[in-house]
Amino acid sequence: MKKITLTSDGLLEHLWVAEMHSIPAGAIDVSDAAYLDLINHKEIKKYDPQTKRTSNYEPAFNTATAVFEKQTEITSGFLGSINFLTSQYTAAEISSFGVQEDEAVAWTADHSAPTPSIDLIIANRPSVDKAELVSRIISNAATYKSIVFNAMGKKQAYEDQLYALPGNATKDKLDAITVSFD
Repeated sequence: MKKITLTSDGLLEHLWVAEMHSIPAGAIDVSDAAYLDLINHKEIKKYDPQTKRTSNYEPAFNTATAVFEKQTEITSGFLGSINFLTSQYTAAEISSFGVQEDEAVAWTADHSAPTPSIDLIIANRPSVDKAELVSRIISNAATYKSIVFNAMGKKQAYEDQLYALPGNATKDKLDAITVSFD
């Protein structure tokens, strides 16, 4: 047998050894097996002194925490769904996509349109001519927008569901928002 104290929610707080400690009045006896279960699963097992059994610990439901966790799940799902595409580019490249596309579209419509950004790229990339680069920019922009904006729409739809819930939403209501970016 072991002498332990528990937190208010039944988690293992401390093991008390008579030879080393002054054992507090609130310490309870647990079997060696129960103690091993608690020590090996300190954050996920609780002990019920009434039934003398360990069980899975379920923290009290907190709406604010659950909403934060659901928002994190939504954001992580979104980022995961576009990561295969965005991981191919640096932040600087991504931030230049709009400028590149605007110049490429303008040049496609009128070859005399100014394209200072595209011209700088071509000046440092002699393996591609202007017409080829403009074609690639327009094609890549369409692909990028299709993937990112589709995922963005899903993300925002999940957020609409999340923020439409009342401030005292239940666990069941939050769990009903099933996030999938497949």
